[in-house]
Amino acid sequence: MASKRKSHDSEQHFASTANNIKRTKHDKMEEGAAEQCSTKEDARVNNAHIEYVTGDVLEAAQGSVIVHSCNCEGSWGKGFAKALRLKYPGHCKRYQIFCKTHKPAQLLGKCLLLGPAEDVGDVQDVWIACLFTRKNIFRGSTKATSQAANGVVDATKTSMSDLYRQMQAQNLNRSLAMPKINSGLFQTPWQRTADALQSVPVPKGIPSLVQVFEID
Repeated sequence: MASKRKSHDSEQHFASTANNIKRTKHDKMEEGAAEQCSTKEDARVNNAHIEYVTGDVLEAAQGSVIVHSCNCEGSWGKGFAKALRLKYPGHCKRYQIFCKTHKPAQLLGKCLLLGPAEDVGDVQDVWIACLFTRKNIFRGSTKATSQAANGVVDATKTSMSDLYRQMQAQNLNRSLAMPKINSGLFQTPWQRTADALQSVPVPKGIPSLVQVFEID
């Protein structure tokens, strides 16, 4: 009888231990799942929210990153780019130098983020994001093909991703302000650009607001 009781007690102990092991494994699995959810929450991204504003972006966009679309040839010769060149010549100079030291193919789809730089006279707290959405300058009466517009839209997406990456690396916690980029000299319908902007994930910690300025 004593031998049977010992055997029975041993079986109960074994069963209890096995149950504890199962519970421990279950608890660890739950903890692991919770950690994965937490990690996903921490890395969660948003999409851009476009807000339309009436006014001049150069006058009203204080405290924001001014965004515009650029060619890869170093020219801010017309349209909004010309207005930027006249108001912020130091930023334009750095853009031109950057283009001279890189081939267009290296720049297309990238972003050049220009902040204040005292060595070229930029003492104002102005940040300008140059999105390289087209390799060349439109010359004369050149009309954009649908293929060219597709290229502009694709380059907008990748250059915006590059901009957000740089903003995150520099802890630049600012919203974006822009005119209706690509819709002028680059002859790309604005709605296609708007859709592209809203399709790009905005990293955590970076404002998702994109203010688009229109002159009344």
